[in-house]
Parts: sequence; structure tokens; C-alpha cells
Amino acid sequence: MGIIVRCRPYWLLLTAMFFYTAGEVALSGWIPTLLTGGGLAAEHASVGVSIFWLGLTLGRAVCARLSGKIKGRALLILLAGGQRPCFSFPSAALWACWHS
Repeated sequence: MGIIVRCRPYWLLLTAMFFYTAGEVALSGWIPTLLTGGGLAAEHASVGVSIFWLGLTLGRAVCARLSGKIKGRALLILLAGGQRPCFSFPSAALWACWHS
């Protein structure tokens, strides 16, 4: 145990995981507020949270499959490129809903 406590990469990973999880939970708690503020009913806004968690789960499952078939650097490049449509489409859809 003493070796792990003195290991700098361990603490960096632990810190990164903490902030990732905090952001994930904060975002999932904020989604209903965002959607109801945009004019959706509360029951429809709760579907947005379900879609968020479903997307995270499916993304993790796909990454788990791909990580065994694609080398690390190529997988990171693929994921970085795949982020753009995942963020652009929901943003455009929300913008269209609020400005219609």
C-alpha cells in the first residue's frame, strides 16, 4: 500500500477520475433543468437524462470492444474525431428547439 501512495501516476489518475465523475454527475443533474428551461415538460426532460446515461453506457461498451482490436493511439484519434458529431448534433437540436 505504501508504494501506491507514493506513486505519482496513481494520484494523477485518481484526480482525473474524480473530476470526470464529478462532471458526469453534475451534467446528468443539470440536464432536466436545461431541458425544462427550454420549454420541455418535466416527464420529457427526464427522458433526456435517460438518453444521456444510455449514450454513456453504449459508448463505453463500444470502446471496450474496440480497445481489443485497435491500438491505443489509433483508438484515441478515432474517439477524438467521433466526439465532434456527438457534441454538434445535440447542440444544434437544442438550439433549434429554443429558436423555433
